[in-house]
Amino acid sequence: MTKVAVAATFALAVAAPLAHAAPDQLMACAVVLVKPHGAAKFVCRGTFTLPSPAEDPTVGGARILVEDRARPGGNAINLGSAGWMGLGRPPGSKGFRYHDTLFCPTVIVKPSVVKGVCTGLGYVSLPLVGPAGVSLEMPANAPRRRYCAEAGGGSVIRNDASVFRARQTSPPSLCPSSVKNVFVTSTTYEGNLGGLAGADATCNAVASGAGLPGVYRAWLSDSTASPSTRFTQSPIYELPNGLDISNSGWPDLTDGTLYTPIDVSELGTTVGNVPVWTNTMADGTSDEYSCANWTSASSGDLGSEGFSGQTDYAWSDGDYASCDHRVSLYCFEQ
Repeated sequence: MTKVAVAATFALAVAAPLAHAAPDQLMACAVVLVKPHGAAKFVCRGTFTLPSPAEDPTVGGARILVEDRARPGGNAINLGSAGWMGLGRPPGSKGFRYHDTLFCPTVIVKPSVVKGVCTGLGYVSLPLVGPAGVSLEMPANAPRRRYCAEAGGGSVIRNDASVFRARQTSPPSLCPSSVKNVFVTSTTYEGNLGGLAGADATCNAVASGAGLPGVYRAWLSDSTASPSTRFTQSPIYELPNGLDISNSGWPDLTDGTLYTPIDVSELGTTVGNVPVWTNTMADGTSDEYSCANWTSASSGDLGSEGFSGQTDYAWSDGDYASCDHRVSLYCFEQ
């Protein structure tokens, strides 16, 4: 029965290990500028600690993220390790510089300045609704150190359909996180999930039991709702082992190809290519078989499923099975 088959936030992140081990550094900026076609500039001065060897962008590459903090979603662009160079002797002792001709001509991290000029970050809706922000995160797949700034209130000198510009910003009180967790459950379930609400409750219970923070929803659709209508769309989705499944927000997640398969459970273990209840197309909209809106465990009803080891459309829309089968769920932090 197989089927034929960016308040603007800049997050520069550099690629290895887990969570925020190093202290966040809160920056004041001389200028923050954003244009709707994806151009951006930021210049932040102060006293900054340089990335450690484990956070070296010449090894792990980097990522720059742009989002409006008052709006969901965003654009994230990978800045590969080949574009980075260490400054000083030994390299990196005086900072790091990035250059490419496609996305960001200049990104610099030094002990006294963090700045960037980028031209290809993707469309940003202006005017911004919330404050603009700048976050530099290293490494990319599991940030350990973050450099953050925010531009809002009295620092904003222009915010209209053509440009956002702020000067002499104050440091923010904290570094917000734009990274959200995603996992496939290590436990399996028949199609009688208690509807979408019951499936969401299962995801939250599984996440809580594994010590994962946040509020979760199942990647699941019925006849009235789907992830495209009921999810908070986030810029970056990350597995419990620190790898990203998409790095350019909701459009990247739903374009039919994942960066990495969702094959890691809430426990951080790789589960391989297991079936997962979805009734959801790869673009986040509803499919056709939902086990009677996820209330049936009958062998006479069908549910659409994806496969956790796949990175093409089949991760979400690969097959269907009778509802008495026991199948995993995908759980996304909101």
